[in-house]
Amino acid sequence: MGNGAVGVGVTGTIVLGIWLAISRDEYQVWDGWVIAAIVLWVLAAET
Repeated sequence: MGNGAVGVGVTGTIVLGIWLAISRDEYQVWDGWVIAAIVLWVLAAET
C-alpha cells in the first residue's frame, strides 16, 4: 500500500510540473530550471 502511494505521488509531481510548464505561456519545458528540476526529480525517484 505504501509503495503504491509513493508511486502515485512521484508520478503526480512530475505530471503536474510538466503540465504547468506547458500550460503557462511564460514557462517552457526546455527552460533550464525546468530541465534541472526534471533531472533532480529523476535522480530522487531512482533512490
